[in-house]
Amino acid sequence: MFLEEIPHLQKVHYRSGYQNNFRSVSAKFDITWDGSRYQLDKSLVNIKDTLRIEEENGALLMYRVSDEKLVHHCQKAEHPGEKINTVPSVADRAVSLTSVQRMFSNSKAVCQYVEGIDKHCTRYKTAHYKWILKLAKCCALDELEEAMEHCIAVEQFNSHELIAFLIYRHGEARLRKSLGNYMFYQCKQRAKELEQEATACQPSEK
Repeated sequence: MFLEEIPHLQKVHYRSGYQNNFRSVSAKFDITWDGSRYQLDKSLVNIKDTLRIEEENGALLMYRVSDEKLVHHCQKAEHPGEKINTVPSVADRAVSLTSVQRMFSNSKAVCQYVEGIDKHCTRYKTAHYKWILKLAKCCALDELEEAMEHCIAVEQFNSHELIAFLIYRHGEARLRKSLGNYMFYQCKQRAKELEQEATACQPSEK
């Protein structure tokens, strides 16, 4: 079929202004976009990884093509020729937060929970974001959202309370493999307290 089509093909002239949205990570762990270079976190990408770049409200979102994981999030350079260096911890925090927000489509409960983390857990907020992403692998999003609503109600914006509620509501089997021993037993104890509190609130039978 191709041989039959050859006589009908038309030459396409290269457009120098054309730019696709895929880039490969260089040996210096950076990529070039619109004439500016962006340094990437070595812990999140490998040399020669192919990234798909999206522009959103003046920011660049970079996804690894192999697994569609968001690996970098930063503001786009204002002018060509700039070199954008992002502190790894800041980049990691932005990636984790953006992943959480996109996963839950910026639901009201999630936004309130994130605001609570930002206010009460300034130093370790990235760890809390990562716990949400980790828990999403073994819990449904509506279960996680319900747990966040509980945290908002009791004003406990932390992973410990979030996990404890999930154990209380859905049992420990699904969560056990995702937790270390210390975290598991601490949260299990809190889950028992939540169960006792719920039982105490129930009206007694006459």
